[in-house]
Amino acid sequence: SFHQLERSRFAGGGLYIDCQEYDCDIQFLGVMNFIDCSASRGGGLVITSFASNQIIMSNQCIFLNCSSFDGDGGGIYLYFSRHPFQVQITGNIFFEDCSCSASGGGMYMSISSGGSVTLDNKCEFLKCKSGNGGAMYLRINFEQQSSIQIKDILIQECQALINTESTIYSQSGFGGGIFIAGTGVYDISSKMLDFSKMKMYGNSADKAGQSLYVAMPIVIEWCRTGINGEYVKGNYSDIDSDESDLEGIRVGYSNFNDLSQVDIVKDQRPLELWWRTIWHILNRNEKAFKGIDQIGCSEYNNPCYSIDYAIEQISVELGGILTSTIAEKRIGICEEGYDLTSPIQFSKSSTYTNIIKIMKQLYMTKYNMEGKAEIKIIKGGYASNIENGHKGWISASGGIELKFYFIKLVTDKSKFNIPIIYI
Repeated sequence: SFHQLERSRFAGGGLYIDCQEYDCDIQFLGVMNFIDCSASRGGGLVITSFASNQIIMSNQCIFLNCSSFDGDGGGIYLYFSRHPFQVQITGNIFFEDCSCSASGGGMYMSISSGGSVTLDNKCEFLKCKSGNGGAMYLRINFEQQSSIQIKDILIQECQALINTESTIYSQSGFGGGIFIAGTGVYDISSKMLDFSKMKMYGNSADKAGQSLYVAMPIVIEWCRTGINGEYVKGNYSDIDSDESDLEGIRVGYSNFNDLSQVDIVKDQRPLELWWRTIWHILNRNEKAFKGIDQIGCSEYNNPCYSIDYAIEQISVELGGILTSTIAEKRIGICEEGYDLTSPIQFSKSSTYTNIIKIMKQLYMTKYNMEGKAEIKIIKGGYASNIENGHKGWISASGGIELKFYFIKLVTDKSKFNIPIIYI
């Protein structure tokens, strides 16, 4: 046991392990207790490695009231660089009342080399706090094929608090439970980042992400992996949970630190919006945002150009292939409006869905546009034959459900020979 140990100017209040040049094999086989330990970084335990290594914790490990008063990692500080590594925690590990002034109240982990972290047994964080990542802060370079698998993790009553001594907005108040700072391209098919077993209760953050905050370039793709955000959400409920529990921003770690408060608030989103995404469309391209039919289009500030393309992409991105059937597809009409220049028909067989919902920009979110979004029917004059062979400008057949939410339909004042909506 390590009890009431302090290293005021150094790292690792209880234990410091530094692997520099040779392969390391570190095994913690007995029960370990770090109680009331403190240091400038890594209040209880610090492990830094610049060599290939294996770390095994096979028995119980407790961090109680440990703190880092001038840096990261109130309980544990782990830093891996240059060479592959493997961390396997098969015993139970507990953090209670651990804290730090910067990031990772319970645990701080930085991974810039390829490797894997597996928590096979119970991992609990209770009443830990820090600036970012009240329980845990994970900084990961995904280009090096790093993976994190968590089998049973509980995060309860942890806090991300504003650091009043810092003038940089991004440095504190995000991720009451976990803060994930990612760089590089994450291969979503690898499922290297799996938080499906996470349980979160009563966590809070002064700015955003009461239980989880994610800053990485492919956060949207991660949210859409699997079914309904399964690798992201843990015990989060789409019906009962508050959207502010899980939030994030589509930007890498370094860029996040450079963003202003205005930019962060403007661009961050509840993660739920990205696994139940509205695919926005815009073909009135007079303003800053322009609709383009390209892979990844969907957000209001990166909309698709056409309805047909958006419907196809929902199947591709959520189901994997063009013919994947998706139970419900949501089409968002951007605030600038949308011009329908030829009739469109929806059916189950052509759209690979049972329900089409057409709604205003960011509908049912706290960011939704005011008023109604406009769809303008443009025939182009009396002489136009664009209606020939169609039963309606917007028609539904074959049992598909077609629903509109805060949509205003207008016309170009042409004389129409078919109804605007035909069901």
